[in-house]
Amino acid sequence: MLISTTQQLSEFCKCITGSELICIDTEFIREDSYLPRLETIQIRAGEEIAIIDFPVIKDLSELWRILYTPGVTKAFHACQQDLELLYQASGQVMCDVFDTQVASAVVGYGEQIGYGQLVKQITGVALSKSQSYTAWGVRPLTQAQIDYAMDDVRYMPALVEHLRERLETLGRLDWAKGEFSTLEQAVLEEPTPLSELYLRVRNMDNLERRELAILRELTCWREEEALYRNKLPQRLLRDELLVSLSRRPPESVGELRRMRGFPPFEADRLGSEIIAAVKKALAVPPEQWPEKPKSRSIDPATQAVMALVQAFIRGRAVDEQVAWGLLCNSANLEEIVSKRKTIKAGDTHILSGWRYELVGKDLLRLLNGDLALSFDPETGRVRVQ
Repeated sequence: MLISTTQQLSEFCKCITGSELICIDTEFIREDSYLPRLETIQIRAGEEIAIIDFPVIKDLSELWRILYTPGVTKAFHACQQDLELLYQASGQVMCDVFDTQVASAVVGYGEQIGYGQLVKQITGVALSKSQSYTAWGVRPLTQAQIDYAMDDVRYMPALVEHLRERLETLGRLDWAKGEFSTLEQAVLEEPTPLSELYLRVRNMDNLERRELAILRELTCWREEEALYRNKLPQRLLRDELLVSLSRRPPESVGELRRMRGFPPFEADRLGSEIIAAVKKALAVPPEQWPEKPKSRSIDPATQAVMALVQAFIRGRAVDEQVAWGLLCNSANLEEIVSKRKTIKAGDTHILSGWRYELVGKDLLRLLNGDLALSFDPETGRVRVQ
């Protein structure tokens, strides 16, 4: 069912009220606007499946009432973006989430497995990928788009049932619930402050402090302008141009027009604002210039320790049938190794909760020299001694 009126939505909501499991997916566009644009919401509850044409329905209060009912399981696959979009649309934080991608990682199906791949492994059904890059913002939606969107929730109940059984069999349901709760609360996290966005600009590492002050101001200006124009910041002004402007700050719009790689039409449209941002940065006293970021280069000895620690964690992940990325990522690994002489239980997420019991406790013993690793030629796996 394609729902495009408030009356249709009301009738659908009456049909699914009281459902214990609601499967949800969304389609959105994020290529040409500052914030992703929600286009459709796919719902399955029991045998009912519907695609809600989000932009054309003005009142979704009945849907929100159902989706945000405590005690009702809301199933998604890779839900972070979906939860953010629904939070922006409703102003409410989802509860009782079940993420099939996270659950798959907890029970050994691999890290960040795709929905289609998971459906294939569990149900044997091969989903069509024909509409993966379709234009969801164009109306009317085609039948191919509708079928594709319906498939995104059609098989979700089978995935949830299978994964929940595996979680219970392995005694890991509480592990998964903790991960789901973290995803639910992530929508409330504060965004990166404007004054720190310059640290994300590519190739800014070699700038001097004065140049960093200019980059900081230009990045703040770009973000505010992009939000005002509802445009992706990179589409407004690319990172490499921000770095070039910071290295060779122009003093006039005419100088900006002659700058290599700078679009002449952008110089005419945005030039005066860019020059004003540069002048504002140059007026900042030196003691308020940003400090140069610390070098991220890692010495060979530390790299060797990181390789050892990574081998241990990956080996334990294989033995316990848990995705390695769920236990530790590159940033966590670097933190553990850099603080190896003082790190203790609770200092980072791999040393907390279920991760500590599964791998963190022995990781501390490894860092303390109480464990050693070797290769087991019979099993082909890492052996802990």
